[in-house]
Amino acid sequence: MDGVMPAGQGNEEKIVMVQQTTNTIMAKLVENDVAKRSGQSSSNGDNGSFGSHFLSARATVGGN
Repeated sequence: MDGVMPAGQGNEEKIVMVQQTTNTIMAKLVENDVAKRSGQSSSNGDNGSFGSHFLSARATVGGN
């Protein structure tokens, strides 16, 4: 079990990070789906905004 941290040493923060990331990805998938339905593909040239979403999500979780 190498790499597993004892309880109370950052696991909660990691769990929140995963949840935030999952929420961000799900929101992105919905955005892409809406764009496809409206006849616009946001899959090209949209990685920058996804990156900024991810960074802002990380900033709100850890505060670091």
